[in-house]
Amino acid sequence: MSLAGGALSALNQYQAGKAQKAAGLASAGNLRREAQGAYDSALADEYLQRMNQNADASSARAAQAVSGFLSTGTGSVGEMTLMKQYELGIAQAATQRENQRRSALYQADLQEWQARQAARASKMGALGTVLGAVAGSALSLTGFGMAAVPAVTAGRVLSR
Repeated sequence: MSLAGGALSALNQYQAGKAQKAAGLASAGNLRREAQGAYDSALADEYLQRMNQNADASSARAAQAVSGFLSTGTGSVGEMTLMKQYELGIAQAATQRENQRRSALYQADLQEWQARQAARASKMGALGTVLGAVAGSALSLTGFGMAAVPAVTAGRVLSR
């Protein structure tokens, strides 16, 4: 392999690693933005659930007042059951939302790490290619290149 060919190959390896890193970082950024968008959407849904909870509680209280039954303390059994159901649903949705957000952020971190590892590997490969080309050229110039190595077949040395 000539020195120029080795240098060109090393440059191509290095550039491919840079491109792979850029693509991986962009993909990780997209995952982060998607996770934030989903999180924001889930927060908006939670807000709507809370609004519905308040509206249903108000309706239950109004129905009690119309019927002549006045609740004492913090509310009637039916109203409390309704509120507990809402709270359970909202809490489950919040837990699921947080788990999804963490999972998406983990995936983004993983992609980012993989992109950086690929870039490092391409740099090391490029360095190895350059060193191999330099060593090969140096050996060829000193007469110790591949021509000086005897051919070996099935355990015996062939003469030239």
